[in-house]
Amino acid sequence: MTETQTIPQPLADRYLTAFTALVSKGRDATAAGSSQQAEVWKQKVLPLLELRLTAAKSASAHYAIGDEQPLVIHARQSLSLGRDMDGYSLDFAGDEFATQLKQAQQLVVFAAWHVCQSAGAV
Repeated sequence: MTETQTIPQPLADRYLTAFTALVSKGRDATAAGSSQQAEVWKQKVLPLLELRLTAAKSASAHYAIGDEQPLVIHARQSLSLGRDMDGYSLDFAGDEFATQLKQAQQLVVFAAWHVCQSAGAV
């Protein structure tokens, strides 16, 4: 049986901040994009990311009252964010947005790994 460890507040905060930034950048990119891929993002990708952000906020609220498990579960799911978004173009609003979206995506995965690692879940 694995012994769980306490997740430091800064790591939990960083995870939520990173996810919020990814969704914000996705909103900015879809507003700027006018291609067919931008429409795919508006109709499919962005709603899914927003749903995940809502779940991350809920998990963070549970964390704030001492229940870390929802945060760990959500962070574990985020470890595969790159794979989950595979097949959806990031360059639909130009190269600059593509770079920013990729970096935001990587920061979410990195922050998720830190949450999971600190909880002893990876």
